[in-house]
Amino acid sequence: MELAYIWFWAGILFLIIEILTFTFYWLSLALASFLLACMVYLNWDSSFTIVQGLIFVFLSGIFAILFTKYLRPKTKAKSVWLDVYIWSIHKLEKIWDDWKIKVDWVDYLVDDDSIVVDFWVGKKVKILEHNSGSFKVELV
Repeated sequence: MELAYIWFWAGILFLIIEILTFTFYWLSLALASFLLACMVYLNWDSSFTIVQGLIFVFLSGIFAILFTKYLRPKTKAKSVWLDVYIWSIHKLEKIWDDWKIKVDWVDYLVDDDSIVVDFWVGKKVKILEHNSGSFKVELV
């Protein structure tokens, strides 16, 4: 009977960790512990056996695969960092010898390969791609 309590409290511990992390892996361990506690209680097992350990590993593995596959939110891959500004149009600024564009109140350098003779302050450019912190642009 005490072994059922041990599995039950192991399930509670795994459930608390799951609440703190929200990864679904700890939830699979918690459910496997609860099911094993029920099995131990119904069979009146008094000692830990290898079969219990194998059942725990098997159940937690199955739950981990199912939970992460079917319960995790389906999100599209988000654009990273500066990718969200590609194809947007902004005004040119010149600070000393550098051409820049202001995107969300931050100045970014214009790539040297993009600079043409027709550049002037206030002219609109379209962002084509980015290299680290600079943008490759073309005139609109």
